[in-house]
Amino acid sequence: MNKMLRTIHLSVLMYLGIVIPGHSQDQFMIKGSVIDAQTNEPLAFSTISILGTSNGVVSNFLGAFEFSFHSLHEQDTLYVSMLGYEPYKVAIHELKTAKELTIRLNESILLLDEVEVNEQKLSALDIVKNVIANIPKNYPNAPYLLDGFTR
Repeated sequence: MNKMLRTIHLSVLMYLGIVIPGHSQDQFMIKGSVIDAQTNEPLAFSTISILGTSNGVVSNFLGAFEFSFHSLHEQDTLYVSMLGYEPYKVAIHELKTAKELTIRLNESILLLDEVEVNEQKLSALDIVKNVIANIPKNYPNAPYLLDGFTR
């Protein structure tokens, strides 16, 4: 019985010694933070992803993130974005030697068209007609890609 327990313990240790290191070689980890390029303030909840895939994470309230993904994506591009900032792209294989990455995003200034507000009395029928007339404009028939991330 004692010899059998020893054999089981030895085989479990050998399994852990072989499987866990072999599995970790397939993983690639990027750690870092996302900050504003001018103010050096952290950018909370910015999106860090592999371009063209749904693999991604969101930085925490201090702008910090840890992103672990399969080494098959080593030749892909890391894509960092946040509303109001220009996106940042870099080849993942260039980041292999970086211990901690600091990504600086530059503000993106968008000028919007002028909006004019007028007082106008509309009946319920006019509102419904306007809604129906604008359906093709607001809901296009052409397919589009929506990127989304969950945590």
